[in-house]
Amino acid sequence: MVNNNHFLLNIRKKKYFFINYYKRSYMSLNNDKLIAKFNKAIELVKTVETVSNENKLYLYAHYKQANNGDNTLPKPPLLFNIVNIAKWKAWYEISGMEKDEAMKLYISKVKDLLRI
Repeated sequence: MVNNNHFLLNIRKKKYFFINYYKRSYMSLNNDKLIAKFNKAIELVKTVETVSNENKLYLYAHYKQANNGDNTLPKPPLLFNIVNIAKWKAWYEISGMEKDEAMKLYISKVKDLLRI
């Protein structure tokens, strides 16, 4: 006598595996496209002639969030350097943002700067 429960369980496991495999593949493909756009934006922003300090901080923070995740570094001492404190604060303020979202916002800001 064949154990039907075992057979059905194996089918369910395989179905679950294939569904998750295709979901991960699709997400990975979309993520690869996003990473390619992000890297292109990094190169394009270098061609912008003038960028305000506010925009530089925005780009810096979103670049760091996209690459490193949340800012876990200790705050620099006040006497150390005002620029480093501003960079730390800009990155710290967007802690918790997903890396994909940071990439999208970075790309959007570069498009705005280039007026694409």
